[in-house]
Amino acid sequence: MAATPTTPGRQKREASTESEQASLGTVSKRLKRMSVGGAMSEASDVMLVSSDGQRFPISSRLIPSTVLLSSSTSTALVLMSDSDSGALTEVLLPFTAATLEYVLQFLENRPVVVRELEFPRDWETMRALSELSIWRGIDSFQTSLSKQPLDPTLLAPAFCFALHFSYPSSLRQVAIATAKHCHADPEAVKELTKGLMEGARELKFEREKMGRLFELTAWLLERATHLHATRNAALSTLIAFDDSYDCEHSCRGVVWTSFAQAFTTTNKRKLRKMSEEERAFDCKDCDVRWDAVMEKLVEGLESLPACPFPNA
Repeated sequence: MAATPTTPGRQKREASTESEQASLGTVSKRLKRMSVGGAMSEASDVMLVSSDGQRFPISSRLIPSTVLLSSSTSTALVLMSDSDSGALTEVLLPFTAATLEYVLQFLENRPVVVRELEFPRDWETMRALSELSIWRGIDSFQTSLSKQPLDPTLLAPAFCFALHFSYPSSLRQVAIATAKHCHADPEAVKELTKGLMEGARELKFEREKMGRLFELTAWLLERATHLHATRNAALSTLIAFDDSYDCEHSCRGVVWTSFAQAFTTTNKRKLRKMSEEERAFDCKDCDVRWDAVMEKLVEGLESLPACPFPNA
């Protein structure tokens, strides 16, 4: 194949492209220089200092001005940098070197290594992403918390994340997933509440967000109580089976086969379908009325307290 002629115009475009690629790569190179006293990129004009003393040179254009102004040493070091061109403005941050190294990679123009979420470690990750406004990292965090089915241990962190970063659709999604997990078990609600309170402390929630947490727990407890009452009402329509019970009409086996499934689902469509399929096995001779049991369960589900978190 004949080589394509090289024109001055094409050489100029190629040189421009190479220049842009080199510029984009400086962020990656800059953030890899972690050691104290190491060579600094000319574009680095700020030194982020972790809570354990590690230094991260970076361009101030990548850091919110509120972070630069909030540092207790920034003003003094800005004056120092005017007289000493080699000095960088230091910004002290309340995050460990491990956390900063992880979150700063999201500022680089390359694929990142996303680690598995782990709490309480990642409460600090969440705070760092928020304070430094690293939205690429925030989006990655949200993606990890949106995987379905969500690990029950991540329900409280997922709700706190959605509340902290104002994701209304995620609030509802996590609230409903939490309700399914807690089901009719008040103890599960208590365990979840512990996780929510931990998140509130770590993220320093103010009154409004605390109110939303209490709204969630109140709804979960009300829902669990309602489900418990519904199932008691359904049970009251069914003769209790014991070792002495015997029926020649085969109703016992049919009822117990479906019993656990009916009393653990919150799917109304599924209950109605089960009621239609099992109705032929009602036994008038021994007063077993499976359709009456299903009716009570469906009625209870239809009157469940509504989720207080609307769709976005």
